[in-house]
Amino acid sequence: MDLFDAFMEETEGLPRALVLQDGIRNHPIPFQHIDAVFIGGSDEFKISNEAFNAAKAAKMLDKWVHVGRVNTAKRVKDWIGLGDSIDGSGISRFDHMLEDVLRAIKGEEQQTELDL
Repeated sequence: MDLFDAFMEETEGLPRALVLQDGIRNHPIPFQHIDAVFIGGSDEFKISNEAFNAAKAAKMLDKWVHVGRVNTAKRVKDWIGLGDSIDGSGISRFDHMLEDVLRAIKGEEQQTELDL
């Protein structure tokens, strides 16, 4: 946040996103100057009330909410209906992770193999 004003001047006329991460509660979020929020930070932050409440505020103000490092079905379920987009290096590298995440997005349960 210390550099936000400097970068705001340099990005005049461009869409802006602000990464929300651990400690954001100590700073006002300049929603009037941003178009999107990116939920970053630690795993603990990503599932905190602080992150969810900031994302809900962003949605109420018609801002885009992107969640980073979403590589598991559980993390998808944490953010489904609130996040507009996700990314994750695991889902881009490993088919099984991508398949689990896609099933979670579609609301499908993971199939398990039967022992015969």
